[in-house]
This record gives sequence, C-alpha cells and structure tokens, in this order.
Amino acid sequence: MSAIIKNFITEISAFVILLLIFSFKTSDKTIVVSKDGKGDFKTIQDAINSVENNSERKTKIIIKPGTYREKVTVPDTKGPITLIGENAENTILVYGDHASKQNSEGKNIGTTGSSTLFIFSNDFSAKNITFQNDAGPVG
Repeated sequence: MSAIIKNFITEISAFVILLLIFSFKTSDKTIVVSKDGKGDFKTIQDAINSVENNSERKTKIIIKPGTYREKVTVPDTKGPITLIGENAENTILVYGDHASKQNSEGKNIGTTGSSTLFIFSNDFSAKNITFQNDAGPVG
C-alpha cells in the first residue's frame, strides 16, 4: 500500500473518531424532589442548587405531589432546567410574601420581591405544577 493511501486512511480514521466524540450526546440528568424524603431532595431549591453551572446538559426535576412552601430562585448560571410536577392540582409551590412586607433594611420588598419563583435562567420550563402566592389581601 502506498504512503499516500496510508496517510489518507489515517486522516479519515482520525476524522471519524473526532466526529464520534463530538457528536456523542450526554444523557439528561433527572432529579426527584419529594417532601417525604424518598427523592434526591426534600426541597425544590436544593434540587436547583445541585444543577451544574454553565452546563448544556438538560436537567429534569421531577416533583412529587405535595405543597412546597418555599421561595425558589433559578440563577442564570444554571444549565437547562425543567420542573415537572405529577399534576398541577396537587403539586404546588407556594409562598406568602407581599409588596409591603419589609426586608432586613426596613424597606418594602415591592411586587417583584414578593414572587414565589424567580427565574433568571434563559433555559427554564415547567409543567404540571401550580405556582401560588397566598399572602391574601394586604395593604
């Protein structure tokens, strides 16, 4: 076999190997949140905190039925996140802040500060979950 053919085969082989390496799709990560401790985390925020920063790997966070009373923030540094409740009727994220509630500096937190969920990520979605604010009539 001539040297030209051997070099050509070597170059093609290297190209195929590189193509396989860079086209390999990493699998999505799945995290389970369950208030009863039977999941990976008991709170939604703890699950979000565990998602890799600046990653392209998609993370599905499965939320078992229950009422999760917590304020949740999805930072812009997190990779793609999807929150998936079992159904919207009994998978509820709720908090009770209101616009005139005072922060640690004695100032009103305002309407935007009273959110139950803060989303700063560019790649976030949610389904089968209810987001609520139960502050009631205030002010």
